[in-house]
Amino acid sequence: FSHSDQQKQWHTSLPDRSSTSGWLGRLSATLKDLNQPGSFASAISVAGVNLVQTSPGVLPYVIGNEGSKGLVDWNNPNWAIGRSVVSSQLDLEYENLLQRTFLSRKKDALERNNVFSEAVKSVDLEGVQIGGGSLGDQLKMVLQTIRARADLGVRRQTFFVELGGWDLHSLLLEPHRLLLRQLDDALGDFQKALNADGLSDQVTTFTASDFGRSLTSNGQGSDHGWGGHQIVVGGAVDGGRIYGEYPDLYEDNPLDVGRGRIIPTISVDEYFAELACWFGVSRQQLPIVIPNLNRFYDLTQVQQPLGFMNLGY
Repeated sequence: FSHSDQQKQWHTSLPDRSSTSGWLGRLSATLKDLNQPGSFASAISVAGVNLVQTSPGVLPYVIGNEGSKGLVDWNNPNWAIGRSVVSSQLDLEYENLLQRTFLSRKKDALERNNVFSEAVKSVDLEGVQIGGGSLGDQLKMVLQTIRARADLGVRRQTFFVELGGWDLHSLLLEPHRLLLRQLDDALGDFQKALNADGLSDQVTTFTASDFGRSLTSNGQGSDHGWGGHQIVVGGAVDGGRIYGEYPDLYEDNPLDVGRGRIIPTISVDEYFAELACWFGVSRQQLPIVIPNLNRFYDLTQVQQPLGFMNLGY
């Protein structure tokens, strides 16, 4: 029930071995031909480097709430000498592999910053208000990036945002209430903006959390659990329902493995597969994106993995 173990499983869909790729990264790599060749914007993170969007050939492009960050003062006219020095370094040729790799990464970073910044700076966000504190700020940047998708040359994108602070081993009630309010405000306002843009059916927002909490108290709060529930929002979602069997919330119930830690009745792999199918992954491609899926879902069956997305079959 550790954070690191559960996060690894959520990110990789590989619970029994180490991996350097995440399921969203493999998804982006599988569908890369739907985007323009050379596009770097298929995986955007507004919450730092992560494993879930990473795979061979795919790395998340990390931005902040205000967009892409270039070199400080790079475009400052008073920094002409410094810019000239850096530019001269970029024109050098090195024999050492580490030096060549560093130079290549530096060139890519400068070029991608210019491309991204040019694409999003013309996007009009006047009148767009997304509450929810830091999560809302991240989602506002996501909206701005989605509106710039044509200039970025992408038809399929994944975005990674984050809201921390849920590990409430003590003083649970008030902080938990405030976190839920942030989540509600941010998701609600973001969906309203997508509806206004006519993009509701084209964007699906979903949550991913380490684990639920224990049903029993430690005296001040709750400890690490196992099974939990997630939220999926969007015009393509068959919503307003709870999918799966909601557990009995009493200690020592049939799904309780101790201290009110509930055994999940739906795997994260099925959850991911449903979203991947909506995103455009074929049944033949599902084992590439979600290698652990065959333990929970028969790929030869006709019905969807879970049924919460409107897939047209």
